[in-house]
Amino acid sequence: MEIVSVDDGSLESLWKAVCDVCKDAEDRCVQSLVAHGTFAPGELGGEWISLHKRDAREWQSEQSDVFLFTHGSFMNRCRASSGVDFMLTELKRKKDSNRALVSLIDMEDLVGSDDAPIPSFLLMQCGFRNGDTTALHLSTYFRALEVCNFLPINLAEACLVAEAVMEEFNNIEKVHLTTHAFRAYYKKRFRCFRINDMDAAGNRAILRAVKDRDDEKLMLWLREKANDEPTFVSTSSLQQLLDCARELGGYNEKVCDALERTIETQKQLATARKIASQGRQIEELNQSIRTSLELAINELRELHRDRK
Repeated sequence: MEIVSVDDGSLESLWKAVCDVCKDAEDRCVQSLVAHGTFAPGELGGEWISLHKRDAREWQSEQSDVFLFTHGSFMNRCRASSGVDFMLTELKRKKDSNRALVSLIDMEDLVGSDDAPIPSFLLMQCGFRNGDTTALHLSTYFRALEVCNFLPINLAEACLVAEAVMEEFNNIEKVHLTTHAFRAYYKKRFRCFRINDMDAAGNRAILRAVKDRDDEKLMLWLREKANDEPTFVSTSSLQQLLDCARELGGYNEKVCDALERTIETQKQLATARKIASQGRQIEELNQSIRTSLELAINELRELHRDRK
């Protein structure tokens, strides 16, 4: 177990301290992490955290064209009240309530889910100790937490909720923020379930790019995939690209072979992730996928030069 705290009142410092702890751990993964800091209300709207609030708002929306799913779609499933609205109503009813919380998932979401994408963000709770509304306590709990890229967004989500509380209780002087993670890990290439451009484009756009010999677009798409290490593995867009390249021609076997190796390794990764979420095998398969994609990009670059 690791406990990380900062005393300089900086959210960025807390993030950096958590990253350092995870980077130094075996496999860059900490089992049971608690991160805590006390912050002035102004810090919740500071320069660093504001960089991540756009993504945080997107995550708290009920649907998104940016991410594979959202926290808001889970927070706001109750017809009687949205999650944050309930939290605020409960705090106004009883300032030291133990029920001013938002629960994102239940057993229906877990049973049979396998590796389908569901929130790692499980719970957010806030309240006032002994009814003292000058100090807000806000805690979050995660079944797993990627700290390099996702923690800043999660901190920004907590700040958005804290700011909503401060609109109702305008005498808050400090915010005690605590994050609990059953498992915290550092993965620099993780893109937080952001839908990459190739997947977002769809089959027709992929067909058009191959038919038009739009090598530059294809290289950009593949580069984006090479820079990602998703926890949810989908081969559909790469399979569409491979099928189109072979059917329409214009792309040599070196390109097609590299794409085929990528797809096969992605399938191996999907199988491996059913047994383990972390570990050397997962890292090796991700590296193999990057290598195959880099080969495909290099071959496309050569083809593009020859076409000119």
